[in-house]
Amino acid sequence: MRHRGVVAGALLALSACNVIPVDVSQRHPTPRPLWPRPVATVKTYEARPSGGVAVYGLQAAGGDLGEVEGAIRAKAASLGCDGIMVSVREEHSVSHGVQVTGKLIEAREYVDAHIDALCMVDPAAVPEICPVQPAPVDEAGARAALERWRQAYETRSGEALAKLYTHDAGLSVVEDGVRIAGWATFEPVLRERLARPAARLRLDDVQVRAAGTTAVIVATLVRERSEAAATVTDSGLVTLVLRPGEPDGWVIVAEHASRRW
Repeated sequence: MRHRGVVAGALLALSACNVIPVDVSQRHPTPRPLWPRPVATVKTYEARPSGGVAVYGLQAAGGDLGEVEGAIRAKAASLGCDGIMVSVREEHSVSHGVQVTGKLIEAREYVDAHIDALCMVDPAAVPEICPVQPAPVDEAGARAALERWRQAYETRSGEALAKLYTHDAGLSVVEDGVRIAGWATFEPVLRERLARPAARLRLDDVQVRAAGTTAVIVATLVRERSEAAATVTDSGLVTLVLRPGEPDGWVIVAEHASRRW
């Protein structure tokens, strides 16, 4: 089974039953101050409102079109936009294949639903809400979970890593542009990671912030490994989305690495 999807950079939106990455691109300066707002107040524009400004471009992909649209709306709400205007809406699709022998098989290829949208601001609109203060986040606990994640990979502890990831279908892992959905699919990938040569890991420029009830961690991951008589060093951006859970207070529900492990 192969999954394709648009990969988020560092900002992720959450849906009710999955983590859908949302890619945000700056388009134009906002004509007035923006604050986070309830999702229910985000409008859907069939055409650009008079004087409307496309402040951001939003892209997201996932298994279900409703979940993708929910993630887009949640991101638009968090950015404070008045509404969204959808330019591309592609349904989830499934293809079938036939074996060379002629025997019909169910060779499925799942292609994620996909939405491109503009996050619109209407200069004439009067904001209906007051600024929403971001939820507090246990930064120390999130950083401790990040350190456990680093140590577990450095020591190649499969048992410790298994405790850090959620074990349901909502897990979303992106590695070098390839999305892996669900713990059952990710578990063999994790075993493959641990079979590769060990490396010393270092985390730099760690940033932690709240996203609803979750913590989003963005950091630079530096890896040093020995090859022959030389030490090879590479680095890349890693993003983790954690939610409260057992046994250590946080579990990973989404992971994005810009380089292959």
